[in-house]
Amino acid sequence: MDMERAIITDHISVYNSARVFVYPGISYNRVATTPLTILEASACGLPVVCTSLFRHIGLPNMIFADHDAKSLARTLLQAASQSNPKTCDEAVAIIREKYSLTNMGSMAESFFTEVVDGK
Repeated sequence: MDMERAIITDHISVYNSARVFVYPGISYNRVATTPLTILEASACGLPVVCTSLFRHIGLPNMIFADHDAKSLARTLLQAASQSNPKTCDEAVAIIREKYSLTNMGSMAESFFTEVVDGK
């Protein structure tokens, strides 16, 4: 929660001091289909709690919550008790393969090519 309210200059220290990263986004009208903060937190080894809106990301250290506060609270407690280094290593491997700068650039280029071509 502090990360959303403050300007952070040292992201790694903040991620390393947390036990769980929460991204409770519910809006389909967002700019990024894959929020960078989810990838960063996962790569730093944090369990990530978010809504099913981000199920397409498919990282093994993500746990999904419903949109209500009670579900979010339950899922936070579950995530905090399930931190697993092996799962973090799997998440980092997926991020490197699927969300590398080259792959993300190719996806963006493909999208903009379709926009320019009017598809």
